[in-house]
Amino acid sequence: KALIAFETGAMDRAISIFQQSLEIQPDPLQRVNLGTAYMMNGDYEQARQQFLIAYQSGSRDSVLVLNLADAEQLLGNQEQARILYTDITKRQAEGDIAVDPIAAAQAHAQLGEFRAALSLLKSMETEWKGAPPYIFSSALIYSLAGQDLTAIVEVERALESGLPASWFDLPWFDTLCRQESFSLALANAGETDR
Repeated sequence: KALIAFETGAMDRAISIFQQSLEIQPDPLQRVNLGTAYMMNGDYEQARQQFLIAYQSGSRDSVLVLNLADAEQLLGNQEQARILYTDITKRQAEGDIAVDPIAAAQAHAQLGEFRAALSLLKSMETEWKGAPPYIFSSALIYSLAGQDLTAIVEVERALESGLPASWFDLPWFDTLCRQESFSLALANAGETDR
């Protein structure tokens, strides 16, 4: 139920159900999901707390590390974010098959390494094309790289694939607000505050 609420953009409901689930049985994956819901809801401090609990349990899942790095960055802890992003890219460069390539691509982009990010993105295109996480990652990377028009096309694709418009409320998409087509795409998807 929590995942359904999360995937439809009902973050308050998702948070409530994830919390109930954790009360029954603590689980790092559910903790990461709860943290992600908090992040999408704009509560970066609470997101960071949830990611830290999962991280301190010994998990080094690349998506968890990426989420923790993102929360640190959103809270202004740039050096800590850089350390975590670098951990992901280093593990990926060393051939760690446990590193999610989407997480590595986003980490490269967050570090300003756009060539590496786009190269990884292209290498996943055939396998992941059409998958919502890939399209979201694509939109994020192009947005961070300053390629606004391509980013907006990816945002439109993500919305068409069923991702909630609220996913694009994150600050990394703020520069796209200069483009009327971005605001229009979100408005058509029910997000009128952007």
